[in-house]
Amino acid sequence: MLDKKYKYIFFDGLGTLFDYKENITNVYQNILNEQLGSEIDTSALNSVMRLARESMPENIEGDYRGSLNWNEHYYMEICKRLELTEKDVKRCSKKLSQFANSSKSYTAFSDATKTLKMLKSKEWSIGVIANWSENLSKLIKDLGLSPSIGFASSSAELRCEKPQRAIFERTLFRAGASADSCLYVSSDFEQNVSAALDSGLNAIWLNRGTNIENERLEGVQIINSLYDVLEVCELTTHDA
Repeated sequence: MLDKKYKYIFFDGLGTLFDYKENITNVYQNILNEQLGSEIDTSALNSVMRLARESMPENIEGDYRGSLNWNEHYYMEICKRLELTEKDVKRCSKKLSQFANSSKSYTAFSDATKTLKMLKSKEWSIGVIANWSENLSKLIKDLGLSPSIGFASSSAELRCEKPQRAIFERTLFRAGASADSCLYVSSDFEQNVSAALDSGLNAIWLNRGTNIENERLEGVQIINSLYDVLEVCELTTHDA
């Protein structure tokens, strides 16, 4: 139970409001295997993706990490590390980009739409803070979530990302909100909930079946469905 007055509620994107329709690793494997002519196993793919990301600069041609342009270069780097021909690098990276950028690759969680509608009906100000490209607002619209969401802050547009404190501070500045007037909900504890707590927000961990051990869990509100957000918010003295 929360014992303060809150005016704003922010949600994370992937894993909280929406998710991939298909297992992302399987999709990447299928695309890459087609070009390689052989199968790449999961551990090898994850290693290549990690090394590719770590090798990338924070900005490419003026575009921040996670932007559409940055991601295109990231996919090209993955393909290059798999030693594809130049022609295949372009073809394969294009397919990876198309999958990642298409709203058809994602689906809203069944508990997201109703929860957002109910919160809006109670006059909560609702936003999204996500490590995402500048396509975030379009994706939210295409998934049918935009009628309830006031605004969306993507890391690509704000040029900072979670767990950096700056992404919360810049979002709050845009919203004209103070940290102690906000709730933040995410299914990711390490990169999101902890970062929100460090930024002064009251954070709620949406546990969709993850087992973790973290000393910071003590005292954190834990829910198992977005529907539980409604109960939590009804238990607050909400200053509409």
